[in-house]
Amino acid sequence: MNSLYRLYIKQTAVLLLAGTLLSLVYVYLCYTNLGAHISNIDLDTWYISNTMSQYTTACFFTNIILCTLLVYTFYKYRNKNTGIFIKHLPVKAGNDFIVKALLSVLFILLITCIQLFIFRLLRGTVDFMYNNLVEHYETENTVIKGLEELYSEYHSDFISLSMAALLFTSVMFFFSNCIGVTGFSVAMPYIVYFSLISCSLGADFFKNEIGLNLDMSYLRQIAMNFSYTAVFDIPVFNADMSEYLPVIISSLLFYAAAYFCCIHFDFSKVGTLFIFKWTKALTYFLGCIFGGFSLYLIGLSLEPDSVLGNVLILLVCMLISYIIIYKIEQAFE
Repeated sequence: MNSLYRLYIKQTAVLLLAGTLLSLVYVYLCYTNLGAHISNIDLDTWYISNTMSQYTTACFFTNIILCTLLVYTFYKYRNKNTGIFIKHLPVKAGNDFIVKALLSVLFILLITCIQLFIFRLLRGTVDFMYNNLVEHYETENTVIKGLEELYSEYHSDFISLSMAALLFTSVMFFFSNCIGVTGFSVAMPYIVYFSLISCSLGADFFKNEIGLNLDMSYLRQIAMNFSYTAVFDIPVFNADMSEYLPVIISSLLFYAAAYFCCIHFDFSKVGTLFIFKWTKALTYFLGCIFGGFSLYLIGLSLEPDSVLGNVLILLVCMLISYIIIYKIEQAFE
């Protein structure tokens, strides 16, 4: 096996070990909290569900961070010299990408299985607390949520957020193969994510301010779903496995697009922001729209009292967004 591939495997294994150790810490904290309240009959099944949710959320953020570090370590040594090496034997660019992509998917799969298995260490404590609650509520003739239903919701939430981690990772791979600055490329999914939230809110406010008679409530719904759902502990996707299919397909498409960019990657442009002309044009176009509506939320503090005033503020915000992107591009020229 090529020494470069062994390095990738080693990097993946180190982060996998780190994720496992952190998961053990989370389980210990959950066990401590449950143990401190195990005899408190004033608790209900919400407390058990909340403990599961806290563990799920902690693992999700940990996995997102670890995936970001994994992609960064894969590309942090990329420069013009290593580019010449990767573009030729003994390591081809396409094979190099495939190994990285497979390791990233394997990492998410393994860390998800490990974390689900680790939580089973709490099974005895959770079952004991639930049985105590059942005995208490039976005396009051009160129906409570079933234990298997609690576990089912927990597994659904956990897998949902693991799918979200997979999607984020595939997007990071895409940006890492069409942007020549590694640190900036792994940050781009987060920039796009939060820009989408603020842009959706800004567009909704703009529509209301100018009195546009269109049903665009879905814009605010998009923002609320993406912000509250993912940042707090409500799953982004739920229900049966068919709900995950669009996420899996989207991830595969991003990996495919990343592969295409990888085999056409111009290593002479490493260190610059844009490797391809189309990424530059797309960035300026979407950046002005996303940034314009996002900054418009700040511009509302000027309290424009006319349609023209709101339009002018939006245009100024778009111009500011253009200048910001241009300055960032020039900084890496």
